[in-house]
Amino acid sequence: MLFKFEKQTRNCCIALVILALVFFGQFVQAQSLLDKKISVDIKKRPLKEALTIISGQGGFYFSYNSSLLRNDSLVTIIARQQSVNDILTNLLGKDKQFKVTDNHIIIQPVEKEKWFTISGYVVDEKTGLKVAEASVYEQQQLVATLTDENGYFKLRLKDREKYQALIIRVSKGFYRDTTMLLGQGFDQQILATITPNDFELPGVVITQYSATEKSWFGKFLLSKKILKQSANLGKFFTEKPVQVSLTPGLGSHGKMSGQVTNKFSFNVLGGYTAGVDGFELGGLFNINKKDVKYTQIAGIFNAVSGDVKGVQVAGIMNSVNGGCMGVQVSGIISHIHGKAKGVIVAGITSHVADSLKGMQISGIVNFIYNNHVHPSGFRGMQIAGITNNLEANGQGMQLAGITNRSRKTFTGVQLSGVVNKARHLRGLQIGLVNITDTLDGYSLGFINIIKSGYHTISLYSSELLNANIAYKAGNRRLYSILFFGFNTRANESAFSYGYGLGTETKLGKRLSLTTDLIASHLYMGNSETAPSMVRLEPTLNFRLLKLVGLFAGPSFAFCPSAPQSGIEGYLFGLPPHDAVYNHSFAPHIVGWVGWRFGVNIL
Repeated sequence: MLFKFEKQTRNCCIALVILALVFFGQFVQAQSLLDKKISVDIKKRPLKEALTIISGQGGFYFSYNSSLLRNDSLVTIIARQQSVNDILTNLLGKDKQFKVTDNHIIIQPVEKEKWFTISGYVVDEKTGLKVAEASVYEQQQLVATLTDENGYFKLRLKDREKYQALIIRVSKGFYRDTTMLLGQGFDQQILATITPNDFELPGVVITQYSATEKSWFGKFLLSKKILKQSANLGKFFTEKPVQVSLTPGLGSHGKMSGQVTNKFSFNVLGGYTAGVDGFELGGLFNINKKDVKYTQIAGIFNAVSGDVKGVQVAGIMNSVNGGCMGVQVSGIISHIHGKAKGVIVAGITSHVADSLKGMQISGIVNFIYNNHVHPSGFRGMQIAGITNNLEANGQGMQLAGITNRSRKTFTGVQLSGVVNKARHLRGLQIGLVNITDTLDGYSLGFINIIKSGYHTISLYSSELLNANIAYKAGNRRLYSILFFGFNTRANESAFSYGYGLGTETKLGKRLSLTTDLIASHLYMGNSETAPSMVRLEPTLNFRLLKLVGLFAGPSFAFCPSAPQSGIEGYLFGLPPHDAVYNHSFAPHIVGWVGWRFGVNIL
């Protein structure tokens, strides 16, 4: 039995192979007859005789209806090694088609597409009144129209045999959709009735993808008919592989373009589609009702009501009503209403209304408006030529030419040319002016203002100058110091100013140790020879009252440019005569040990 089964299987395989070879041979023959290259030289000969010469050269026969060709017409054709198909096309015209059967080439007329019309009226089922601006459409061919003020419509459709039945749909806001099953291939008139809804809830569904339509560019660039069609067909969406348009509504999908998502979309000037699931290119603009994947490029702007995933590039503006994941590049302005994840680049300004994970870069200003309490409002890096503005909690880095601002908690680094401002900073600020309400980290700047931080005014005397004032601001781990001092002693006038950093260590409830490092200039009557110096000042502090304390300690000074002479009435030379100890490292380089004591206020 097993042998018999194997034998039957082998015979079936052999038969299939033979059958395949036969079909392949016929296909090759069909192709070879039309592709076969021949040479003919026919001048003013009857068409029938010309066909006989061509068939003789090619080794085949012609078959055709005698009424199809004018056999007695005189023809001229000269060809050198051209295909039979090209010679016949030049001889008989493009309205003929050629089919190969065995050793015959059959000449047939090219079948033209047949068209038919569906026309009629749309009426309200309850009132019997004609309904204007109702959408009547056929979704297979994407043909649609709006009823006029008398409720009349007319659709012109192709006769396609593969569709055994024709489905016509009628839609309008606040009405139930109506579907009609019709025959096709012939003109017909119909009366379509639609039933009003008893409630207005479907109106919410209709407008869910209308963000771009309600925008100024949507109202300006989309006609009233397109907008009305879109509102009526809010529930209907379909997919097609390709669409090409000149302007919105003037393209391969006509006024139905706003209901179709395409794999490839090409808009010569601009286009309006439901969405993109592949690639879209617009000479000037692209407008999309739903989502866009994976690449979208426009000369001027892209406007998307849904989400964007992938790469979006525009010469001037990108506007996304949903979220954006990927890379977005705008020549001037970028606006994302939802969440963003990836890289956003704008020539002038970038706006993210929800949250951002990634990088935001702009030539002038960045905005993130998220008001969430969770720190995921921003996580990444903001880079702006002028200012970064963060309304949310953030983690990462802000880098700006002038200003960084975070209205809530920021964890990371703020680096700017002028001002850094944060409500609560956990990390590092570097700028000319740093401002925070609460600081858990460090502020490095000329002026540091921390509302709940370290603020002290020190009044003191030292071995160099007997009247000094210093303002300290920051937190106990690190504070900045602005310093000014002068001498009141007769014939020893001198003025000094400088900047420094310091830190405080608690030794007890009232006792603490501060260590200050100050760089300063000393004026001794001649600004050209005014020496610079660095002072290290460890100090023991004792708080007498809540806002008053005493301090005292040594100082270690180093001056690399000490003057060797003085001016009458001013302090003469360095080190000062009240120094505890001094040492000369070179003729103009000196150091000394001094002292200071005074009062802290605040």
